[in-house]
Amino acid sequence: MSAPPIIPDHTLRRPIGRGAYGEVWLARNVMGAPRAVKVVWRQQFESDRPYEREFAGIQRYEPVSRSADGLVNVLHVGRNDADGYFYYVMELADATAEANSESAINKSVGSPATTITDSLITDYSPRTLRSDLMRLGRMPTEECIRFALDIVGGLAQLH
Repeated sequence: MSAPPIIPDHTLRRPIGRGAYGEVWLARNVMGAPRAVKVVWRQQFESDRPYEREFAGIQRYEPVSRSADGLVNVLHVGRNDADGYFYYVMELADATAEANSESAINKSVGSPATTITDSLITDYSPRTLRSDLMRLGRMPTEECIRFALDIVGGLAQLH
């Protein structure tokens, strides 16, 4: 995309992920809080049916998303049919240890609240299982159990 899509009350900063049907953007909401916004493009689908199925799925998931620790919170769902996409705003995943480091936070200027947000905007990289494994090597057993319990709790809530 040459220009970021328009998401009401959010400023999209940069793409941070891509999937089969869309992309995830690092964003800041009107209150200044960092968010993740997934944009799903109609053009990525062969017909309206799978696109509408994806939209219906996120509509069903949104109210459930805040019911268990193992689920990503969806804060808002919207559509822009004229430009051919729908989107959903999510909590931002934890930053990697490098993005949360003192040096990354000190790169910015401003009040403490602004500093952390500005640092996240410029240095943000999502904390993922892959980033943890690269940083730590093996995961401690306690962490594996915690992850498994979060995943099982989220799956149980979905079913």
